[in-house]
Amino acid sequence: MEDSKNNYIIPRIYWYQTINKVYLTIQLLGIKTPKIEVFFKKMTFMADIQKSKDKIKFDIDFFSDIYKDIAINNHSRNMQLIISKKEYQFWPRLYRDKDVIPWISVDPINFRNEEDDDEIINDIGVFKTENECEINEN
Repeated sequence: MEDSKNNYIIPRIYWYQTINKVYLTIQLLGIKTPKIEVFFKKMTFMADIQKSKDKIKFDIDFFSDIYKDIAINNHSRNMQLIISKKEYQFWPRLYRDKDVIPWISVDPINFRNEEDDDEIINDIGVFKTENECEINEN
């Protein structure tokens, strides 16, 4: 998809979440020099594309606040952004508005909802998998 007013490419993005993180996978070959700006719930992503004069730019107004530090895994076929949520909770959707954004889709392979999540927070806020938790059946 192309943003005609600025000649930016808006790539296909897949997302999924855990209770404390959001994962965005940007489906585009050769993304380089990413620049990410975060302001509370809003993220702006800009990058160049290798062997091309095209540029990527998109904005997302997230459902809730996120931290500014975003981990980036850059692969040859895509780039994954790992975003930490400020509150440990599942979001009913990725973005603030209820409108559908055509270039963002749920990641069908990695998607899980609250009931599927096997991460449990103990009393001091440390994540444990279901296998590591003590089950008290009293």
